[in-house]
Amino acid sequence: MSLLFLEGFDDGFHSERWSDVWDTTGASYGRHGDGAYLDNNQKARVNIPGGPYGGAVDADMYLGFAFKPTSTLTGSDGTLGGFFDEATVGIVWMRPDSNGIQIYRGSSTLHTTVTNVLTVDEWAYWELYVKINNTTGEITLKKNGSTVYTDTTDTYVASYYFNSVRFEGSAYHYGYYDDIYICSSSGTVNNTYLGDIRVDALVPSGNGNSSQLTGSDADSTDNYLHVDEVTQDGDTSYVEHATSGNKDTYAYDNLAVSPGTIHGISVATYAKKTDTAAKSFRRVLRSGGTDYTGSDVSLGTGYVFTEEIFETDPDTASAWTESGVNAMEVGFEVRP
Repeated sequence: MSLLFLEGFDDGFHSERWSDVWDTTGASYGRHGDGAYLDNNQKARVNIPGGPYGGAVDADMYLGFAFKPTSTLTGSDGTLGGFFDEATVGIVWMRPDSNGIQIYRGSSTLHTTVTNVLTVDEWAYWELYVKINNTTGEITLKKNGSTVYTDTTDTYVASYYFNSVRFEGSAYHYGYYDDIYICSSSGTVNNTYLGDIRVDALVPSGNGNSSQLTGSDADSTDNYLHVDEVTQDGDTSYVEHATSGNKDTYAYDNLAVSPGTIHGISVATYAKKTDTAAKSFRRVLRSGGTDYTGSDVSLGTGYVFTEEIFETDPDTASAWTESGVNAMEVGFEVRP
């Protein structure tokens, strides 16, 4: 799989997804009147799912994100975005500067400065590609699909891995982030620049083909009403069952826009077990009249946020289409 992470902030910040979060999201901050992250002299870091990746030579990774600076840059500090091994060990990352964007290799080596590319109160979509190699490594930076910098250079930093992506504001650097992706070149799809993407959140809006779980109202009628909140509400409303194989699937509203390309569906779930026996669940995605299942997820007695990306429509083994997404159902199944 190449597509490793998607974030649009429409459902706020998930502490299980992000680390070192010191700032806020807002429902109307985004480029499309939806959610975004306000990086106001603070920071946020996400561990790349499934990582770390690489560590030696020829590992590579793509990062895309929309950014709108909200103040004039008067100095150099913080992190606009980039790849790190651990929280403070940089591989290749970017720092806003009064002249533009500084690109660093390692934790403190200034590689170059790309001038005159940031405009206050203007959204732009940035894509950073990094290949690790001590002679033929590559750094390429794109703005709105056009290359503003590229170089073949030494990008090898000891034996560090692609482990996380970090954004950090400073006294000189304020702004909004939206529509983030991370991918690698390892798979057969989504293995290069995705371009300017839009990440939208969908929540259940109707009953699907299966309604076998029991809602917090003690029946199995209109179960979707117990899982349709954008921000999860814990034990206030939920569905549950003890029998392995029982499942719910839910209908969703149609996409708000007609996309040219759909790179994938990320299914996010909050779940826990309520007894002492081992218990797990798996996600169910219904497409073309058939239920397709994801990987088993083991549960503890506290709620855990997990997600799984379906890069292609499992019914066609091809890219998702607008009609396919609009017709799909998503839910989950009780496992042993």
